[in-house]
Amino acid sequence: MANIHSDTQSDIHSNNAKAKLHMVLGRLLDGVSDDDLQQIQTEVDETETLAVKGGGHHDHDHPTLE
Repeated sequence: MANIHSDTQSDIHSNNAKAKLHMVLGRLLDGVSDDDLQQIQTEVDETETLAVKGGGHHDHDHPTLE
């Protein structure tokens, strides 16, 4: 029975965390227009495309150990 209780507690905690996240995201996005969201999505898509083309490497020098 202890496992069922702990699973239920875990589910409740997870649901509470999700509800809080939805509330915070809702407040953050409250003043954001659909055009702004589309622009953000476009930039994310472009960034992902560049990362795939570049093999996941960043375009900067890494220090080398000698």
